Amino acid sequence: MAAVEAQVHIENTNPEEAFDALADPLLVQFWFPFEFTLNPKVGGSWSFQRSAWDRPASGVIEAMQPGVMLRMRFTGAMRGLVNITVQREGNGVRVAVRHQDSGDEAEALDVWTVGLERLKDYLEAQTP
Repeated sequence: MAAVEAQVHIENTNPEEAFDALADPLLVQFWFPFEFTLNPKVGGSWSFQRSAWDRPASGVIEAMQPGVMLRMRFTGAMRGLVNITVQREGNGVRVAVRHQDSGDEAEALDVWTVGLERLKDYLEAQTP
């Protein structure tokens, strides 16, 4: 099964701000398009639900390096291993997602494409 990859360049932000927006549950709620819960630590659980009639996607955080990377295992409605990396790029950052063995590449690509664009809009709106 192929891996799904998505990425976005975000202007005028740094890796720590981008990572915080990915891993801080208080910040995730401002940009992630679905109901979301997160316990931001290695071994911590997370879940999101696209709508009231969908089964939640859920999993566990397998690795976390603040400002650099987050690796999550899906164990619910969606499956697979997700690696999110944050790298400084020019005057901003590049956030890249690689979702392996999702089971539904089209759905995974949709979730990550929409999510990354919303992350970009949120972080770029925070810049004075």
